Amino acid sequence: MTPRTLIVLACLAVISTTAAVWSYGANHRSAVDMAAGERVLPGLVNQINDVTAVETTDGHGSIRVERKGKGWVVAKSGYPADDQKLQKILVSLVQLSKLEAKTSAPAKYAQLDLGDPGKKDAKGRLVTLYGKDGRKIAAIVLGKLAPGRAGEGKDAEYVRVEGEAQSWLAVGRVDAYSDITRWVNPSVLALRVDHVERARIIHPDGEVLEVDRNGKTSAGTPKFDIAATIPAGKKVKSDIGVRYTATDLANVDFVDVRPAKAGTSEVARAELSMDDGLKIGYRLSEDKGKGWLTVSVLDKGKDAKQADAIAKRTAGWEYELSDYKAKEFKKRLADLLE
Repeated sequence: MTPRTLIVLACLAVISTTAAVWSYGANHRSAVDMAAGERVLPGLVNQINDVTAVETTDGHGSIRVERKGKGWVVAKSGYPADDQKLQKILVSLVQLSKLEAKTSAPAKYAQLDLGDPGKKDAKGRLVTLYGKDGRKIAAIVLGKLAPGRAGEGKDAEYVRVEGEAQSWLAVGRVDAYSDITRWVNPSVLALRVDHVERARIIHPDGEVLEVDRNGKTSAGTPKFDIAATIPAGKKVKSDIGVRYTATDLANVDFVDVRPAKAGTSEVARAELSMDDGLKIGYRLSEDKGKGWLTVSVLDKGKDAKQADAIAKRTAGWEYELSDYKAKEFKKRLADLLE
């Protein structure tokens, strides 16, 4: 995301929003404020390239993303941010234009989700932009969304500039939240499930659950079998469940990420083998009730470029999984039988 690209996109966004305000006003003349069309954050378009940090606070927490070299990182962990997501948020902030004046009474802010975003479970979001010297370039509270309210299928959002009493219904929508997945690419791995050959889940007590690909189903999807003798009186609950035991390890997203931490309690290991020879190793640990996953390349297979990219991206990081995904890495034979 070069400075020139960002400022050009920001200018185009302003032009687009101005057109939307004009269109809305043509059909809602009695409702549009005299200030309609003015930027909510005037001057931001000229300072957008000076932004070196973006901080968002809401009722769930806060996150800060900072410029580092030619890219951006999450300040807390140093994990790379997604430039395209950041670009979209910054351009959306420039794009915000006033449509209707709303309340200026603090007692009524909560009705529009424009109250103090720092309070627990608050629904509003405070987005603050900082410059190189740490100075505050802009700060705005984002409230309720108003889908389609700006006319021509365009969304609007209730907003209030920090330090100003007046709130506004503004044209635009800014998807800035404290959830880290809003700022990074949350994918750990995204491998093609039709190329999965084998999956093994190894438990600390010695139990190993292995499922192997064995042809295709009548529907043409990969068929997997359990590589173990089924105990007498037991049967497989679902062929799909067996298949997912393997293929769910090929596509993994995270809910949080941090530098790999030593000393966590290991609960399972897993290995995923692809039909081109690529072999991925996983280690699942638990820390304060949360499942954390580390990833390694055990065998590069035929595509060394892909393997090296996976190794480079995941080395040194530990990924928090959702409860559902963590369970996939802790499956046992008994979970697949009835």
